[in-house]
Amino acid sequence: MNSASPRLAETADPAASPRAREILDRCRDVFVAKGFEGASMKDLAGAAGMSAGNFYRYFSSKDAIIEAMVAHDLTEVDGAMRVVLGAGDPRETLLAALAERIDDAACRSDGAIWAEIEAAAIRRPAVRQSLERLEATIARSITRVFARMSGLPEAEAHSRFQAHAQLLIVIVKGATVQLGRGHEDAADHAELRRLVLRTVGQLLDDVATTARKTTE
Repeated sequence: MNSASPRLAETADPAASPRAREILDRCRDVFVAKGFEGASMKDLAGAAGMSAGNFYRYFSSKDAIIEAMVAHDLTEVDGAMRVVLGAGDPRETLLAALAERIDDAACRSDGAIWAEIEAAAIRRPAVRQSLERLEATIARSITRVFARMSGLPEAEAHSRFQAHAQLLIVIVKGATVQLGRGHEDAADHAELRRLVLRTVGQLLDDVATTARKTTE
């Protein structure tokens, strides 16, 4: 009974298992190379160095892999937002975190993966639900930052600035997808980075300005 417990724990929560996270990293590489639809479960198992039967003990389908990727990304987002919320200057801390994400080659690869997955979500309800949950949670975290910036209650900030949060997600996601395609040279990258951060900065300033008008 005791010998089965570790495997049961990994199966119940794949994103929390070091071995399962290693498998997810290998799966990401395959999705980058072959696309979400082009990658077969056999391809994914092979990349993980496992037999198909053993691989299915961790993930029963590509939809289950996406679910685990979402859980992993939500953990990372939660950690990043805790840092922003605890900072003395949440605006500048958020901008710095976004700049780091844009500059991170791994995040740009993820942008290409998520573009593939979003296309697949049109045909796969389970994938669509995972993506919707991911974006809703990220938007909620962003509006918590807006509440901290503006001094408004979280519920009011969420209601007032939901569209701002969604736009921020669209901007950053679009930038990472574009850079993930690998077509930009260094100058193009620098210009896109500058424009993205300037646009996000203006969006954050709009949040602060709107909040000031509300409280005056």
